[in-house]
Amino acid sequence: MNRREAMNNPLLDTVLHPDYPNIRADHIEPAISSLIAQARTQLRKVAAESANPDWDQVVTPLDQCLDALARCWGVVGHLNAVMDNPEWRKAYNFMLPQVTDFYTELEQDQDLFECYKKLQASMLKSEIPDRDSQRLRSLELAIQDFRLQACPKTWWRLRGKVPSKKAVKVGALQRTCPLTFL
Repeated sequence: MNRREAMNNPLLDTVLHPDYPNIRADHIEPAISSLIAQARTQLRKVAAESANPDWDQVVTPLDQCLDALARCWGVVGHLNAVMDNPEWRKAYNFMLPQVTDFYTELEQDQDLFECYKKLQASMLKSEIPDRDSQRLRSLELAIQDFRLQACPKTWWRLRGKVPSKKAVKVGALQRTCPLTFL
């Protein structure tokens, strides 16, 4: 999506209140695809930072990308729930598997998991100011989420064996029942 198209897409506007009357079904695919691409780019940057991770270089920019995607998809989901027309439903259903796949990949991203663990370890070694205790808790919960989502290379470390068929099927299950997990 080029800059001009982005400026004309109300789903990508960062104002406090979405411009609901001007959002059309044909805005969904370009907006969501663009935001997923930005988040994937940020994930690749996280992998590059994994040697010496820093909160402001890893977590903050990734959170900003994920917040933009969640906000946009939230607006799309809301409008899908309150509008009942075939064009909107088709656009929503077209993007739902892509959004689900992205979040499934994110929850099982080994590089991000390792980066978060390194960041947590480095923060635990340093003198922790008050604000870092909140950051540490955030990392602790994110790492727990990775483990609960059965991050493929993590599962065997937790169980001491190769991932079970149940763990491997987590992504497939999320794709078949996306509304349960989003």
